[in-house]
Amino acid sequence: MRVWIASLFLLGTGCAMTQPITKWWAPIEKEHHLKIIRESLSRPSDQFSLHLIPVENGYVLKGHRLSLHDTYFLATMDGITGAVDILYEFENLPDGTLKIKTAQGAPRYAATLPHIEHEKVLVGKPIDYVLVRKKDVTSAVATFFPYRLQTEGQHGESLFLTVTHPMLTRFALEAKGFEPGEAVLLTHRSGDKKETKTLTADAQGEIATPLNPTLLGKLGGQATLTLTGMKGSVQIEYPWGGQLENQTFKKYRAFPMVFVTRLPQTSETHSYALSLL
Repeated sequence: MRVWIASLFLLGTGCAMTQPITKWWAPIEKEHHLKIIRESLSRPSDQFSLHLIPVENGYVLKGHRLSLHDTYFLATMDGITGAVDILYEFENLPDGTLKIKTAQGAPRYAATLPHIEHEKVLVGKPIDYVLVRKKDVTSAVATFFPYRLQTEGQHGESLFLTVTHPMLTRFALEAKGFEPGEAVLLTHRSGDKKETKTLTADAQGEIATPLNPTLLGKLGGQATLTLTGMKGSVQIEYPWGGQLENQTFKKYRAFPMVFVTRLPQTSETHSYALSLL
Protein backbone atom coordinates (compact mmCIF):
# COMPACT_ATOMS: atom_id res chain seq x y z
CA MET A 1 0.00 0.00 0.00
CA ARG A 2 2.82 2.44 0.87
CA VAL A 3 4.69 1.59 -2.33
CA TRP A 4 1.53 2.21 -4.39
CA ILE A 5 0.80 5.59 -2.79
CA ALA A 6 4.40 6.81 -2.73
CA SER A 7 5.02 5.84 -6.35
CA LEU A 8 1.89 7.60 -7.54
CA PHE A 9 2.71 10.73 -5.55
CA LEU A 10 6.23 10.96 -6.98
CA LEU A 11 5.08 10.45 -10.55
CA GLY A 12 2.23 12.90 -10.03
CA THR A 13 4.70 15.71 -9.42
CA GLY A 14 6.52 15.25 -12.73
CA CYS A 15 5.96 16.57 -16.24
CA ALA A 16 4.66 13.20 -17.45
CA MET A 17 1.34 14.18 -15.90
CA THR A 18 0.76 16.97 -18.40
CA GLN A 19 2.81 16.12 -21.50
CA PRO A 20 2.71 13.05 -23.75
CA ILE A 21 6.11 11.40 -23.95
CA THR A 22 6.13 12.06 -27.72
CA LYS A 23 6.89 15.72 -26.97
CA TRP A 24 10.32 14.59 -25.76
CA TRP A 25 11.30 12.67 -28.90
CA ALA A 26 12.93 13.81 -32.12
CA PRO A 27 10.44 13.88 -35.05
CA ILE A 28 11.81 10.75 -36.76
CA GLU A 29 11.71 8.66 -33.58
CA LYS A 30 8.26 9.95 -32.72
CA GLU A 31 6.83 9.06 -36.13
CA HIS A 32 8.36 5.58 -35.98
CA HIS A 33 6.71 4.87 -32.64
CA LEU A 34 3.37 6.28 -33.76
CA LYS A 35 3.54 3.94 -36.75
CA ILE A 36 4.01 0.99 -34.38
CA ILE A 37 0.93 2.06 -32.41
CA ARG A 38 -1.24 2.36 -35.52
CA GLU A 39 -0.07 -0.98 -36.94
CA SER A 40 -0.78 -2.72 -33.65
CA LEU A 41 -4.47 -1.78 -33.76
CA SER A 42 -5.09 -4.44 -36.41
CA ARG A 43 -3.25 -7.04 -34.32
CA PRO A 44 -5.06 -7.50 -31.00
CA SER A 45 -3.05 -9.50 -28.49
CA ASP A 46 -4.23 -12.89 -27.25
CA GLN A 47 -1.58 -12.82 -24.50
CA PHE A 48 -2.11 -9.56 -22.58
CA SER A 49 -5.09 -7.28 -21.97
CA LEU A 50 -6.05 -3.85 -20.65
CA HIS A 51 -9.01 -3.17 -18.34
CA LEU A 52 -10.61 0.10 -17.22
CA ILE A 53 -11.75 -0.08 -13.58
CA PRO A 54 -13.84 2.77 -12.11
CA VAL A 55 -12.99 3.81 -8.56
CA GLU A 56 -14.30 6.58 -6.33
CA ASN A 57 -12.02 9.39 -7.51
CA GLY A 58 -11.10 8.27 -11.01
CA TYR A 59 -10.14 5.17 -12.98
CA VAL A 60 -7.51 2.45 -12.85
CA LEU A 61 -6.08 1.08 -16.09
CA LYS A 62 -5.00 -2.47 -15.27
CA GLY A 63 -2.54 -4.22 -17.55
CA HIS A 64 -3.01 -7.99 -17.31
CA ARG A 65 -0.45 -10.72 -18.14
CA LEU A 66 2.25 -8.40 -19.45
CA SER A 67 5.39 -10.33 -20.34
CA LEU A 68 8.53 -9.54 -18.34
CA HIS A 69 11.37 -7.38 -19.67
CA ASP A 70 9.47 -6.48 -22.84
CA THR A 71 8.96 -2.86 -23.87
CA TYR A 72 5.41 -1.48 -23.96
CA PHE A 73 3.80 1.78 -25.00
CA LEU A 74 0.76 3.24 -23.25
CA ALA A 75 -1.10 5.63 -25.56
CA THR A 76 -4.41 7.40 -26.02
CA MET A 77 -6.31 7.52 -29.30
CA ASP A 78 -8.96 10.10 -30.15
CA GLY A 79 -12.24 8.29 -30.85
CA ILE A 80 -13.20 10.69 -33.64
CA THR A 81 -9.99 11.72 -35.41
CA GLY A 82 -7.86 8.68 -34.59
CA ALA A 83 -5.00 10.93 -33.43
CA VAL A 84 -2.56 9.10 -31.15
CA ASP A 85 -0.57 10.42 -28.19
CA ILE A 86 1.99 8.13 -26.58
CA LEU A 87 1.98 8.73 -22.84
CA TYR A 88 4.65 6.30 -21.65
CA GLU A 89 7.26 3.84 -22.90
CA PHE A 90 8.16 1.31 -20.22
CA GLU A 91 9.51 -2.14 -19.44
CA ASN A 92 7.67 -4.56 -17.15
CA LEU A 93 9.89 -5.91 -14.35
CA PRO A 94 9.35 -9.09 -12.25
CA ASP A 95 8.54 -7.30 -8.98
CA GLY A 96 5.71 -5.25 -10.52
CA THR A 97 7.91 -2.19 -10.99
CA LEU A 98 7.87 -0.37 -14.32
CA LYS A 99 11.12 0.87 -15.89
CA ILE A 100 10.00 4.12 -17.51
CA LYS A 101 11.78 5.93 -20.33
CA THR A 102 12.38 9.63 -19.60
CA ALA A 103 13.44 12.72 -21.51
CA GLN A 104 16.66 12.92 -19.50
CA GLY A 105 17.85 9.50 -20.66
CA ALA A 106 18.12 7.78 -17.28
CA PRO A 107 15.05 5.61 -16.62
CA ARG A 108 12.68 6.06 -13.70
CA TYR A 109 11.24 3.20 -11.67
CA ALA A 110 7.70 3.21 -10.29
CA ALA A 111 4.71 0.92 -9.80
CA THR A 112 2.21 3.30 -11.41
CA LEU A 113 1.79 5.49 -14.48
CA PRO A 114 -0.54 8.45 -13.80
CA HIS A 115 -2.47 10.44 -16.39
CA ILE A 116 -5.10 13.19 -16.27
CA GLU A 117 -7.65 12.92 -19.09
CA HIS A 118 -8.87 16.38 -20.02
CA GLU A 119 -8.01 17.45 -23.59
CA LYS A 120 -10.11 14.86 -25.45
CA VAL A 121 -13.16 14.97 -23.18
CA LEU A 122 -16.46 15.45 -25.03
CA VAL A 123 -20.05 14.31 -24.56
CA GLY A 124 -20.70 11.13 -26.55
CA LYS A 125 -17.07 10.74 -27.62
CA PRO A 126 -14.97 7.63 -26.90
CA ILE A 127 -11.32 7.74 -25.87
CA ASP A 128 -9.28 4.60 -26.46
CA TYR A 129 -6.38 3.65 -24.20
CA VAL A 130 -3.97 1.47 -26.12
CA LEU A 131 -1.33 -0.81 -24.62
CA VAL A 132 1.21 -1.97 -27.22
CA ARG A 133 4.00 -4.53 -26.99
CA LYS A 134 6.82 -3.24 -29.13
CA LYS A 135 8.52 -6.51 -30.12
CA ASP A 136 5.54 -8.07 -31.93
CA VAL A 137 3.44 -4.92 -32.54
CA THR A 138 0.34 -6.28 -30.80
CA SER A 139 -2.08 -4.30 -28.67
CA ALA A 140 -4.90 -4.31 -26.15
CA VAL A 141 -7.51 -1.54 -25.99
CA ALA A 142 -9.78 -0.20 -23.25
CA THR A 143 -12.43 2.36 -24.28
CA PHE A 144 -13.51 5.20 -22.01
CA PHE A 145 -16.63 7.36 -22.40
CA PRO A 146 -16.36 10.41 -20.09
CA TYR A 147 -20.01 11.32 -20.75
CA ARG A 148 -22.29 8.75 -22.33
CA LEU A 149 -25.30 9.55 -24.49
CA GLN A 150 -27.55 6.70 -23.44
CA THR A 151 -30.92 5.79 -21.98
CA GLU A 152 -32.97 2.73 -21.04
CA GLY A 153 -36.59 1.77 -21.64
CA GLN A 154 -38.99 0.17 -19.19
CA HIS A 155 -38.78 -3.30 -20.72
CA GLY A 156 -35.03 -3.89 -20.93
CA GLU A 157 -34.35 -1.91 -24.09
CA SER A 158 -31.40 0.47 -24.16
CA LEU A 159 -29.79 2.77 -26.69
CA PHE A 160 -26.38 4.35 -26.91
CA LEU A 161 -25.08 7.13 -29.21
CA THR A 162 -21.46 7.76 -30.22
CA VAL A 163 -20.15 10.88 -31.97
CA THR A 164 -18.40 9.89 -35.22
CA HIS A 165 -17.59 13.19 -37.00
CA PRO A 166 -15.13 15.97 -36.03
CA MET A 167 -17.87 18.58 -36.57
CA LEU A 168 -20.04 16.68 -34.05
CA THR A 169 -22.74 16.26 -36.70
CA ARG A 170 -22.79 12.48 -37.20
CA PHE A 171 -23.58 9.75 -34.71
CA ALA A 172 -23.68 5.97 -34.52
CA LEU A 173 -26.66 4.34 -32.81
CA GLU A 174 -26.39 1.04 -30.99
CA ALA A 175 -29.45 -0.43 -29.26
CA LYS A 176 -30.17 -3.73 -27.56
CA GLY A 177 -32.82 -5.52 -25.56
CA PHE A 178 -35.14 -6.34 -28.46
CA GLU A 179 -36.27 -9.77 -29.62
CA PRO A 180 -34.22 -11.45 -32.38
CA GLY A 181 -35.76 -10.52 -35.72
CA GLU A 182 -38.04 -7.90 -34.15
CA ALA A 183 -39.10 -4.97 -36.34
CA VAL A 184 -38.19 -1.69 -34.63
CA LEU A 185 -39.53 1.66 -35.83
CA LEU A 186 -36.95 4.45 -35.69
CA THR A 187 -38.22 8.03 -35.53
CA HIS A 188 -35.57 10.76 -35.67
CA ARG A 189 -36.46 14.46 -35.33
CA SER A 190 -34.12 17.43 -35.63
CA GLY A 191 -35.74 20.85 -35.96
CA ASP A 192 -38.39 20.56 -38.67
CA LYS A 193 -36.69 17.49 -40.19
CA LYS A 194 -38.20 14.07 -39.49
CA GLU A 195 -36.90 10.65 -40.53
CA THR A 196 -38.64 7.32 -40.02
CA LYS A 197 -37.50 3.85 -40.96
CA THR A 198 -37.92 0.28 -39.81
CA LEU A 199 -34.91 -1.68 -38.59
CA THR A 200 -34.68 -5.40 -37.85
CA ALA A 201 -32.98 -6.63 -34.69
CA ASP A 202 -30.22 -9.19 -35.25
CA ALA A 203 -29.87 -12.61 -33.63
CA GLN A 204 -28.73 -10.95 -30.37
CA GLY A 205 -31.68 -8.53 -30.33
CA GLU A 206 -29.47 -5.58 -31.28
CA ILE A 207 -29.67 -2.89 -33.95
CA ALA A 208 -27.17 -0.35 -35.28
CA THR A 209 -27.45 2.54 -37.74
CA PRO A 210 -25.87 5.95 -38.45
CA LEU A 211 -27.70 9.19 -37.58
CA ASN A 212 -27.45 12.63 -39.21
CA PRO A 213 -29.19 15.40 -37.22
CA THR A 214 -27.77 18.32 -39.24
CA LEU A 215 -29.97 21.15 -40.47
CA LEU A 216 -29.19 23.55 -43.32
CA GLY A 217 -27.80 26.81 -41.97
CA LYS A 218 -27.51 25.55 -38.38
CA LEU A 219 -24.30 24.99 -36.42
CA GLY A 220 -25.95 22.90 -33.75
CA GLY A 221 -29.17 21.95 -32.04
CA GLN A 222 -31.14 19.27 -30.25
CA ALA A 223 -32.46 16.07 -31.84
CA THR A 224 -34.83 13.40 -30.56
CA LEU A 225 -34.56 9.70 -31.31
CA THR A 226 -37.34 7.21 -30.56
CA LEU A 227 -37.23 3.44 -31.02
CA THR A 228 -40.56 1.63 -30.89
CA GLY A 229 -40.74 -2.15 -30.65
CA MET A 230 -43.24 -4.77 -29.55
CA LYS A 231 -42.83 -4.01 -25.84
CA GLY A 232 -42.92 -0.23 -26.05
CA SER A 233 -40.70 2.76 -26.81
CA VAL A 234 -37.36 4.12 -25.67
CA GLN A 235 -36.41 7.74 -26.39
CA ILE A 236 -33.45 10.08 -26.02
CA GLU A 237 -32.96 13.78 -26.69
CA TYR A 238 -29.38 14.63 -27.58
CA PRO A 239 -27.30 17.68 -28.60
CA TRP A 240 -25.27 17.98 -31.80
CA GLY A 241 -22.73 20.46 -33.17
CA GLY A 242 -22.25 23.56 -31.03
CA GLN A 243 -24.92 22.44 -28.59
CA LEU A 244 -22.92 19.29 -27.84
CA GLU A 245 -19.84 21.40 -27.11
CA ASN A 246 -21.89 23.63 -24.82
CA GLN A 247 -23.19 20.63 -22.90
CA THR A 248 -19.63 19.37 -22.48
CA PHE A 249 -18.50 22.71 -21.03
CA LYS A 250 -21.36 22.65 -18.52
CA LYS A 251 -20.36 19.17 -17.32
CA TYR A 252 -16.61 19.47 -17.81
CA ARG A 253 -14.15 18.03 -15.37
CA ALA A 254 -10.82 16.23 -15.59
CA PHE A 255 -10.62 12.47 -15.11
CA PRO A 256 -7.66 11.05 -13.12
CA MET A 257 -6.29 7.76 -14.44
CA VAL A 258 -3.52 5.50 -13.20
CA PHE A 259 -2.00 2.50 -15.00
CA VAL A 260 -0.80 -0.49 -12.97
CA THR A 261 0.17 -4.10 -13.55
CA ARG A 262 -0.65 -5.10 -9.97
CA LEU A 263 -3.64 -3.96 -7.93
CA PRO A 264 -3.54 -3.09 -4.24
CA GLN A 265 -5.61 -5.26 -1.94
CA THR A 266 -8.57 -2.89 -1.48
CA SER A 267 -10.59 -0.39 -3.49
CA GLU A 268 -9.98 2.11 -0.67
CA THR A 269 -6.30 2.08 -1.61
CA HIS A 270 -7.22 2.94 -5.21
CA SER A 271 -9.37 5.84 -4.09
CA TYR A 272 -6.80 7.22 -1.68
CA ALA A 273 -4.01 6.95 -4.23
CA LEU A 274 -6.05 8.68 -6.93
CA SER A 275 -6.93 11.50 -4.54
CA LEU A 276 -3.25 12.46 -4.53
CA LEU A 277 -3.47 13.54 -8.16
